[in-house]
Amino acid sequence: MKTKQKGDIAEALALYRLMQQGYSVANPWGDNDRYDFLIEKAGYTYRVQVKYGRYDEETGTAEANTASVNARTQEKEDYAGDADLIAVAVPEKDHVSLFTVSEAPKSGIRIRFEEPEKSSPNINWAEDSKIGG
Repeated sequence: MKTKQKGDIAEALALYRLMQQGYSVANPWGDNDRYDFLIEKAGYTYRVQVKYGRYDEETGTAEANTASVNARTQEKEDYAGDADLIAVAVPEKDHVSLFTVSEAPKSGIRIRFEEPEKSSPNINWAEDSKIGG
């Protein structure tokens, strides 16, 4: 599957889950903004960047890039100041997790669906960050 298709699938799943939770969702015109949706609920508005979570059945985790690469400098750029939330959509698990931009390191984010062999205090449990469904 091509990158654009993955992005479209992730956005569709995130849109569905956000609307299930009562958010109003607006889609900016074009691809010029560093966020994919504006969401509003109870008078609060947030900019959301959606990322495709690649599920690994062996590890029971999904990983997503949480930064973009600047085409000119080839450096990773996070979304601080450009988006408020990162939604990680994992189609294989019919799952969407929501994180603040400050919770999402430039190196990417891993979401755990299954118990690990070795415990760690730094686990992002899928159930703890799940929206909808």
